[in-house]
Amino acid sequence: MKLLGPTRYTRLNEAGALVLLFISVSLMLSLISYHPGDPSFNTATGAQRPLNLIGYAGSYISDLILQIFGLAAYALPVMTLVLAWRWLQSREIESSVIKVCGAGLLLFSVCTAFALFPDAHMFSGHIAVGGVIGLLTADYLLHIGNFTGAVLFTATCFLVS
Repeated sequence: MKLLGPTRYTRLNEAGALVLLFISVSLMLSLISYHPGDPSFNTATGAQRPLNLIGYAGSYISDLILQIFGLAAYALPVMTLVLAWRWLQSREIESSVIKVCGAGLLLFSVCTAFALFPDAHMFSGHIAVGGVIGLLTADYLLHIGNFTGAVLFTATCFLVS
């Protein structure tokens, strides 16, 4: 079995696809229903119930993923859904290591692109649109170069992904 690839057993692939589909839908619902006042790693609230559709797990996971990736976090459930579809069809994933690297580079470049505009925030200023990854990368690129160089490097990474 290759990295992320389905097995030779179709029933096992269908079960794996259902698990990936469950993860994708749960992740998307938790991201869509994110509320900054829900309990999470960086929000101390009383004994209130979270407004997140997935509950406590959704409030913690969505806050963590949005803090790390910003708006690019919404690509994660889509990528997981595509992977589930490939598993459901029992189709082998060619060059899976390259595709994983490309997906990582896509997330990296989208986070950086969003973070190059530092005044943009979502959820009433609680989360930067580029996330922590984007903020750190954009800050480093602006430190070693200028805005134009940072945009060109980010665009190149996006196109290569």
